[in-house]
Amino acid sequence: QSTIVVTGEAVSGGYFETLGVPARRGRTLAPSDDLASSTPVAVVSERVWAQLAGATAPFSPTPITVNQRPLTVVGIIDDRFAGVRPGARAGIWVPLAAMQSIDPDRIPRLLAERRASWLWLLGRRRPGVTHEAAAAELNRVEAGLAPTVGRSAPKQLRVTDGRRGTDTVPDATRDTLRILVGASLLV
Repeated sequence: QSTIVVTGEAVSGGYFETLGVPARRGRTLAPSDDLASSTPVAVVSERVWAQLAGATAPFSPTPITVNQRPLTVVGIIDDRFAGVRPGARAGIWVPLAAMQSIDPDRIPRLLAERRASWLWLLGRRRPGVTHEAAAAELNRVEAGLAPTVGRSAPKQLRVTDGRRGTDTVPDATRDTLRILVGASLLV
């Protein structure tokens, strides 16, 4: 067996459904895949599937090994979807619950750490709910959670259009980058 290096994302069982991303072949992850008692599964991109099985190989659930742990590929995603992190091109997605078996030394500590900031929350607004109303509700919930995780003040959360992925560049840095890009275009 050959070894390939692939960027991956640990996601919830409802990730693809929430984002409206269908499987090209097989299926996407389901909430039932994201249980500690579930058999570890993964979804891969067409690019990764071609590396694993060949570009024209018919699809069937296929066992693979990730970090010396067995997983079963249950679906293939169109290469046009690369995840939600700008600049990172994911090729494999596994349920959060499977991460405990893939990285048993680190993941349980991260999951137990209430102040950890490695987990991103994505959602879809109900029809008719504005960005402002969704942000107000999220900030109300955050205000109640802040004391339970030891924060003296709640974080201010915002709701953005996620069709282009998430934006982790701070506002001040973003403005500086825009100025630099604008200046370089004038040269």
